[in-house]
Amino acid sequence: MNGMRIHFGESGPLDETLRQYRVPDHIHEGLIAYIVEGRVPGSFLAAVLSNDLKNAVAFADDENRCALPQIIRWLYNEAPNPCWGSPEKFGAWLLKKHEERYCAKTGVNFPGGGVA
Repeated sequence: MNGMRIHFGESGPLDETLRQYRVPDHIHEGLIAYIVEGRVPGSFLAAVLSNDLKNAVAFADDENRCALPQIIRWLYNEAPNPCWGSPEKFGAWLLKKHEERYCAKTGVNFPGGGVA
């Protein structure tokens, strides 16, 4: 992901918007990899993306615990809506990205889903 300039919406590349919102640097790669590639994030980010406040706080380090409002504000304003907000959305995003990778690799379409 180093140096990738991925855009969603009009605000700019994800890495720049993460910095603008003061999201802790050490979670940038995990957030971008989840959104772009569908890579399974760690426990803290999985809880945040699933809208599980109890576990987000439980799994957060001190920096992430303090930055939860900035992280949520960034997700709300910059991340694709279908990728976060509930356990169902979180799981569906991971499945969608897995299907996209599979389709790109094999040329096989999932019924009603992935694109070759």
